[in-house]
Amino acid sequence: MALPKEVRQIPIRHRCGPVTLWASMAQPRGPRSRSFPFFPLLTWLAADLAVAGTILLGLRDTLTHDFYGNFGMAVRALAYIQANGFEGLRQTTQDAVLNANYMMRQIKDRFELPHDRPCMHECVFSDQRQAAHGVRTGDIAKRLIDYGFQHYTTSFPLIVPGALMIEPTESASKEEMDSFIEALGSIAREAEEDPQLVLKAPHGTRVSRLDEAAAARHPILRWEP
Repeated sequence: MALPKEVRQIPIRHRCGPVTLWASMAQPRGPRSRSFPFFPLLTWLAADLAVAGTILLGLRDTLTHDFYGNFGMAVRALAYIQANGFEGLRQTTQDAVLNANYMMRQIKDRFELPHDRPCMHECVFSDQRQAAHGVRTGDIAKRLIDYGFQHYTTSFPLIVPGALMIEPTESASKEEMDSFIEALGSIAREAEEDPQLVLKAPHGTRVSRLDEAAAARHPILRWEP
């Protein structure tokens, strides 16, 4: 059975923090009728137009989590908020904005900056300069793995062609950011001097380039022995 679009596009993220809860599956979903077989259902019992109660039918053969979403993510975010308090949240927000602007200023000489102005908690570059050598944002992200870094968000936002969205968050130290900046600078030089080195990355992993298009079009969503 083909998966409806609203099921295929459910975001699954591996992290949760003050700026990532929105993408954590903790948000509500409004499925269409054709998607019901894939969602856990909540039935409302009504009498005289008054809600009498609710019954949770369970997971059945659904592909998603339970009806209330990824509850653990919400607990983690709440714990973060309560641990920091009002002033702490203000400080972490300011730190996240400061870190993003620092990285933006340090990187813009190597990568195209479509909007050269102060940013918020994330900065967005374009692969325009590297694309002239056949290297795109996905290639740069793969090469970052060889430098020991989790790659940035690739090809998003869509309003920036070949986007590199970098979001250091409030927890990154200056030493970590400087190492990341140095790695990106090295990759920018490699893209100019030896593009194939970047195009064939990563080099130090058990598997290299996976067929991401095939994985997106034909997802395997459950393990079978």
